Amino acid sequence: MGYIYGFDVTTGEIAWEFATQNEAIVRHTPLIHEGVMYIGDWNGNYYAIDINTKQTIWTKNFLGPFQSSSAIFEDVLVFGGRTSAIHAVELATGVNIWNYYVGS
Repeated sequence: MGYIYGFDVTTGEIAWEFATQNEAIVRHTPLIHEGVMYIGDWNGNYYAIDINTKQTIWTKNFLGPFQSSSAIFEDVLVFGGRTSAIHAVELATGVNIWNYYVGS
């Protein structure tokens, strides 16, 4: 619990692991784009992780669990969570662009 794993595609062995904040579980589908993995955890943290260096590029908390897919349009990352919100952030920095609350 609380880890994101990268696997060697030829052997199936674990190649690396990334510990989430506060050992939060992950039920979110990862999105990999230009060498960066974008993924959210159950505690509402969203991560941009360089898959080559395994270093965190940015992390931001959105106060709710993530378990859906994300999308990229130009330089914008869009994703939703179980809080009935859809978020848009700058792909490179994680800076918030807008939030839309479904039903509001």
